[in-house]
Amino acid sequence: MTFVAKGPLREFDTKTADGLPIPILTMGENAALAKAVVELAFELSRVDVTDELRSAIEILVGPVSHHGSTDAESADRLIATGTVDGRRLWSEDSPPTIALALLNDFRRGFLLVGLLPAKRAGERQVLKFSFHWGVTPAGKGSFLGRVAAGFGLRSRTLELRTTGASDTSSYHLEFHTPPQIDCQRLELPPCPGRPDGSQKDDRTLISVAHAHDSYDRPPESPATVELSVARSRVWTTALLSAATTAIMVWLAIFLPGAKGALLESSDGAAALLLAVPAVVIGFAAGGTESALAVWLLGPLRLAMIGCAAGLMSVAGSIVGELHESFISVLWWTVAVAATVLVGLMVIGPSVARERT
Repeated sequence: MTFVAKGPLREFDTKTADGLPIPILTMGENAALAKAVVELAFELSRVDVTDELRSAIEILVGPVSHHGSTDAESADRLIATGTVDGRRLWSEDSPPTIALALLNDFRRGFLLVGLLPAKRAGERQVLKFSFHWGVTPAGKGSFLGRVAAGFGLRSRTLELRTTGASDTSSYHLEFHTPPQIDCQRLELPPCPGRPDGSQKDDRTLISVAHAHDSYDRPPESPATVELSVARSRVWTTALLSAATTAIMVWLAIFLPGAKGALLESSDGAAALLLAVPAVVIGFAAGGTESALAVWLLGPLRLAMIGCAAGLMSVAGSIVGELHESFISVLWWTVAVAATVLVGLMVIGPSVARERT
């Protein structure tokens, strides 16, 4: 059992360690179970569970769609004040702390309860569940920070909620990296009150990061994962695009007789030599990834589009018979920009390794 944030569960799956599917309680069954648990906690705290309190609990532990309604606002006031029709249900000096904490947990999430065969009772086993998990970037990202991450100059740090870390004897967190992305490190938060204050992490740099620890109290901070762009298809294509652009334009500038020959063939035959690679690069810049991969790979795809635009502009300057001074400025700008892109992609991974 564990708490899962309320909301649509996309790509949800539960299974045992040997891959067998696990049926789980429905939303209605979960709400009934949560209501019974919270009511029992209030009763154990010697609080009179009136019909009004029972109704407030039912609303707050129910589906997230009920939150924000008029009934939910009334339930919030009842729980915040502990008062029904002017009668206090519990003293301000000794509130039912455990019951209120449970209610707060059930307001934010539901209890994921898997149903196992009776013959498996008493066995220690690993149960796995997965779903499309919303993650939060650590700190505010900037445009320059995104560019630096895209070219491998730095990693991207995300924060992961550690729900129910203290509810089991051993807490395991597994992170599967999207295609084209490497995981530099997966780190669990320290256990509160642990003398050594050590943190468990995984730095094996493979597509699946796995870290585990044990907690006697819920951790006070989230887990973190550091991601970087892998030297894969997108990175290689971007490097080849920038290198091709730089080589072609530098040759057009410095190869003896090349510039004059290109400018004299303003009918478009020579310009086609530049336009064809530009079209190929433009098609290569397309692709679909997860939202997380898009953030990291966006600068590389933007670089490919820039290279294609640079080659097209050089070809257009030939066909359009641009004046000499403007042609030189344009060609030099494209060549220098493409060379800088090549340099960033070559030295980026080296810089990132030195920082780790």
